[in-house]
Amino acid sequence: MPKSSRRSIKKKPICFQCKLAIEEDDQSIECDECKGEYHDVCTQLDKRQFKHLLDNESEEFMCHVCNTSGNANNNSVKAELEGIKRELKKLDQLSAMHDTMNFMSQQYDDILKGVAENKRKLEVVQKENKALRQEVADLKNSVKFLNDQRVKNDCIVTGVKQIKDLSAAETIIKLSTDVGIAIEKNSISDAYFLKINKESEEKTIVVKFNSRQSKETLMSIKPKLKEMEGTKKVYVNEFLSRETMDLLNYAKTLKKMGYRSVYAASGRVFVKRGELSKAKLMRDKDDVDKLLAEVATYQEKRRSRHEPTADDSDNNHFESPL
Repeated sequence: MPKSSRRSIKKKPICFQCKLAIEEDDQSIECDECKGEYHDVCTQLDKRQFKHLLDNESEEFMCHVCNTSGNANNNSVKAELEGIKRELKKLDQLSAMHDTMNFMSQQYDDILKGVAENKRKLEVVQKENKALRQEVADLKNSVKFLNDQRVKNDCIVTGVKQIKDLSAAETIIKLSTDVGIAIEKNSISDAYFLKINKESEEKTIVVKFNSRQSKETLMSIKPKLKEMEGTKKVYVNEFLSRETMDLLNYAKTLKKMGYRSVYAASGRVFVKRGELSKAKLMRDKDDVDKLLAEVATYQEKRRSRHEPTADDSDNNHFESPL
């Protein structure tokens, strides 16, 4: 095989692979990278590849030594590229996480705005409800006041024995006369028997007076009724409106909590803690609830200290003046 012009070597070179001299008749080739000379059999090329390189001067030949070094460099570059790809992938993941966190942050901000808006609406509703409750309470108080005024001069008398042919007004006048108190017929605007128990001889009468003075006159016979044998079971009390009666019955729960008396006077409800205590006016059930809460708190503290009082034995034996 004829040598190419670039492969002609005048001096005997040494094969870079086998370290033997390359004779003039030997087929050899020079590495374009390291300039080392190789026997054809030392190039690790087959005959076809070797002939192709000799025939094509423009194509570069790289020996297996340089090629191995190049592969190592390539592998290093590939490894670096793979590392860069992994870092880029991490950056993509971080970017996605950042976007997710931004989305979640936006959602959280929207939730907070929604909560704040709902809180504001709730406060508005609570204010409206409070105003409505106050309005209802005011209306109830107005109704109670009107009803109290309507019955402020009325009395109710129980345990009265009905006398044949006597009206309710005449029965009241006779009852007061029997105990030495004079009540004029014209001071009574109306009087009627309540239909509670038709078979009972003892009746209940509601008396409506024209003035408070006439009402107080009838109320003054209460002590005298207890002195006479025939009227010991007759009771004279103020006739209360339905609202005041409900409040009175509700306030009586205080007796179970240690209050000595619960009573009504002049159409109002009062309570007394002890015999010498100052009477407290109960305007509504809220006033009663406050006292109930105070007593419950006091009794709880007393139980926690294990300090019984002298009133413990008779707390359940208090009596109302009514």
